[in-house]
Amino acid sequence: EELEAGAPRDPRLALQLGYLVGAARRGAPSESSLQAELVRRLERSAAIRLDGDSERALEEGMRAGEARG
Repeated sequence: EELEAGAPRDPRLALQLGYLVGAARRGAPSESSLQAELVRRLERSAAIRLDGDSERALEEGMRAGEARG
């Protein structure tokens, strides 16, 4: 919730939120409904209106989280 609230104004927080979403995607097995729900909720948190810098940071974080999270 703190990352979601701060991400629109702070690209560092947007990067962290993106990494969290990406890592959750990477770590969630497709057959686990509990983990799928966690990913869905995190993705919903990341679906917020961001400025250009925060949007780029969120996307960068997601890519990094999916690759190394």
